[in-house]
Amino acid sequence: MSLPLDLAGHLWLSEPDQQSLERARLSGIATDASVEDLAGAYTALFVLNVYPYGSVFTDPSAGLNGTDSLAWARRLEESDFRPQELSSVGAPDHFGLCLQYIHFLEDRGGDRSSTLAGLLSWGPVCALAAERDPLAHEFYRRLARSTRDALLERAAAGGAAVPAFDPREGALEGSGEDGELRLADIVAYFLAPVRCGYFLSRSALARIGRRVLLPLPFGGRFETARGLFEAAGESGRVEALLDQIGGQIDAWDREYQRTVEAWPAWGPWADAWSARLSRSRNALADLRANVRDFGLSLPSLGADGRRAGEEV
Repeated sequence: MSLPLDLAGHLWLSEPDQQSLERARLSGIATDASVEDLAGAYTALFVLNVYPYGSVFTDPSAGLNGTDSLAWARRLEESDFRPQELSSVGAPDHFGLCLQYIHFLEDRGGDRSSTLAGLLSWGPVCALAAERDPLAHEFYRRLARSTRDALLERAAAGGAAVPAFDPREGALEGSGEDGELRLADIVAYFLAPVRCGYFLSRSALARIGRRVLLPLPFGGRFETARGLFEAAGESGRVEALLDQIGGQIDAWDREYQRTVEAWPAWGPWADAWSARLSRSRNALADLRANVRDFGLSLPSLGADGRRAGEEV
């Protein structure tokens, strides 16, 4: 049974209650976990690690309220779609809201083609990020997999135009004097899915740090990744850290290939994400070639104490 999008949206938006958990079980997402167990698991995944917002996956800053967020806000307003959850999420392009909006259009016989095309450009990648997260509870792995399948089932039905992809957009470039590559540039690149082709959560970064025997700093994704690169430079383990990132690129590429094998209609979108991964491989090769000259200059702090480009 295909997962209903209204239920999928509800489960991405908030912890399950007894009723939604029972609906999930009837829809094929089996679990013995209690509502209380899943409340903590929800926070660990969707609040602390995988941020389920479109702009995180489509904006070069990997932050909230980017261009994609504004587009979704216009869609919802034009359709007079105002669910209660709209006032409690961080931005209108929350994955759960987007799923519920697709359900809203289908329920009313509205034209979903452009909306579905927009969601197909990042929704399956967001679902993969949740499914692959090291801290994800099995219930949420199954939810992510079922949500992805429900979206790709609609892609297979046709009618969703594929957006244009510019392979030159979002390349790794230096922001220092004379185009010098700084640590902030490297971190910002490898944390922005639309640039690098994959998503690294804080828990994924922690796993990488353990594998390379590097200390894990406190803070969000940006602080964690920056601290890992700093520690790698100080301990002579930059190449080992880059190898781990290369492993992530290969793993995500395999996931895209498996997804297209199961759902060929998503092929054009997968090609764009695979092209980003290829660009990341090239960036890694350049960094490895210059690892002895690896600059660890820190990004300057603004007046508010945040580093340039730091995401929420």
